Amino acid sequence: MERTSKKLTRTDVQNFKLRLEAERQETVRLLAELEQERRLVTHDGPEDAGDASVTTLARESLFERTSQKNRQLSRINIALRRIGSGQFGVCSECGEPINRKRLEAMPWTTYCLQCQEELERAHTSQRFVGVELQE
Repeated sequence: MERTSKKLTRTDVQNFKLRLEAERQETVRLLAELEQERRLVTHDGPEDAGDASVTTLARESLFERTSQKNRQLSRINIALRRIGSGQFGVCSECGEPINRKRLEAMPWTTYCLQCQEELERAHTSQRFVGVELQE
């Protein structure tokens, strides 16, 4: 069970910091590429219905990819701030150490697996209740 996870060493935290900084740099680079793509998709001339559909689809795809990368960048920045404050690797919900394998897979996570699952269950049940209320 995850509750028995060991606290990270300073070397572990430093290694995660280096990895997160590299991932932040890559994410910023990808966001710049997406911005260039967005500029290319902008078309000033007249369009027929087919061109307009393709342009709209391309813009929507770029918007979604940009949104995903911005969320990722935000998670990375939060993880780096948690390193600076000494909270990296500690679950924001229960205060227990986050399993190392989980951090290796997602170094930006702020929750241990058990708390993440509980939060997702609560979110899913709230969404389900909201759907029932709308019917």
